[in-house]
Amino acid sequence: MCALLNLAIYIEASTNVSFSKFIYGNPKDGDRAVRHFLGDIVKDPTFTHVKTGKLGTHSFRKGAATYASRCRMSKDFVNRRGRWRTRKGVVDIYIDNTQPYPDACTASVLAGPLGPCFYVLKNGITCVPRTLLVDQIAPTIKQVMGEAMSMTLAMPLLWAVMKPPGNYTYDLIPDRLSKKKYWRLR
Repeated sequence: MCALLNLAIYIEASTNVSFSKFIYGNPKDGDRAVRHFLGDIVKDPTFTHVKTGKLGTHSFRKGAATYASRCRMSKDFVNRRGRWRTRKGVVDIYIDNTQPYPDACTASVLAGPLGPCFYVLKNGITCVPRTLLVDQIAPTIKQVMGEAMSMTLAMPLLWAVMKPPGNYTYDLIPDRLSKKKYWRLR
């Protein structure tokens, strides 16, 4: 599924995002609040595991190690912070082997001759004004991230809402989001 669509759905469907200046929670929250927040996410029935089984601390350590490496932290610093022994090479297992820029370049080539997808309104479409997109389709995104980002993320949301059901084996828009009064466009 599209990363832009996933981000837009997360922001619009999350109730506490609009009360914080941080999308994924406040870094000043204590351990108990973070554990509670993560527990709620993992227990949610819409949360899917890539592999079967329980999530352990290794799942979160891998994410943290990958994030640090993508922020140009050296392997030595990641090793030290993760309290891993340097000779065993554990950090090599935890750091994800996918890096954003090389992945984006490869994905754009694999997307075909037209490149990656872009969500744009077709020329001459005047029935979808900017105000509809930013104030009705993506108001939470506008509140949290501003009008320009709301405009960008409203496009995949509008596309997903207008897509006829049955085109995919799964729902593009979660039930709790599709029930919002301003989303009943079909």
